[in-house]
Amino acid sequence: MVSNQETPDARLVGDVLSGRREAFSVLVRRYLPAVHALAFAQTGNHADADDVVQETFLKAYCSLDTLRDTRKFGGWLAAIGKNKARSLVRQRQRRAEVSLPSDSAAAVPDIEARELRELLKHQVELLAEPQRDVLLLHYFAGMTAREIGQLTGISKYAVQKRLQRARDT
Repeated sequence: MVSNQETPDARLVGDVLSGRREAFSVLVRRYLPAVHALAFAQTGNHADADDVVQETFLKAYCSLDTLRDTRKFGGWLAAIGKNKARSLVRQRQRRAEVSLPSDSAAAVPDIEARELRELLKHQVELLAEPQRDVLLLHYFAGMTAREIGQLTGISKYAVQKRLQRARDT
């Protein structure tokens, strides 16, 4: 098995399904930043996003044989991640837990920096989901418009337009 970034997803999925489990690690490395960005967009914090990422890849690995079109692995994985994140958010809302300040906020000694972080987080949360997703995939996962388009199933130009709208908001 070739384990470089040039290997198509469909081939890697086929390798995993034929018993070469190590091929899945290539898919994990390839999609980890994108899945984390999508999870963070839904959950709003890194700890929950990390949990969602772990659950997403576990679910994808266990359900890989249900993927109909192996060329669409990225979009399928993104959908699993978004569903896992939404489920976690719904669970948290149902429990109506009292939210405590996160450790990361307490670790920031500069009040102005903490306020700026909270303002930015609030503004990102106000974006419509499609704009928020592409914004986080672009800036936090470092993906290009073409890569985001392939992952989400929209055109490169639609991604660029969503980024523009997110920036203008």
